Amino acid sequence: MSWQSGEALLTESQTFGRLRLGTRWYRPVTRQILQSLTLGVLMSRDQRTQEQRYSVSGDSVKTRSKIAGGGLFAELGANWMVTSHLSLGAAWHADVTYTRITQRTAGGEPMRLPPNVRSTQWSASLGQLVLRAGVYF
Repeated sequence: MSWQSGEALLTESQTFGRLRLGTRWYRPVTRQILQSLTLGVLMSRDQRTQEQRYSVSGDSVKTRSKIAGGGLFAELGANWMVTSHLSLGAAWHADVTYTRITQRTAGGEPMRLPPNVRSTQWSASLGQLVLRAGVYF
């Protein structure tokens, strides 16, 4: 690979995982309509590494970000039993999450990039519509 003056090469890798655990209760409204209520916890973990190398100076900057979060979620919905083995439905989804972000940077000019950045974030989502289909055995 030949670099031109002023170019930079960026490499990036990312790993992530998400987990939602909860309990769902059903209540019949009519013979074919079931109301559902779901309550649970959610967890997430992300890690991203970025390295940027500059062709002119030969400098490189490496940034590693770690994001960990957790929270609670709820869904209120209804399912239409098309057959005894197939349902179609919709639910209103809400969640509250806490996220902790840690970012470490190495390389580059010392005064240009902060070496460590930490932040905390609370967020609430109150208006997501979830469409779903279910197959029952």
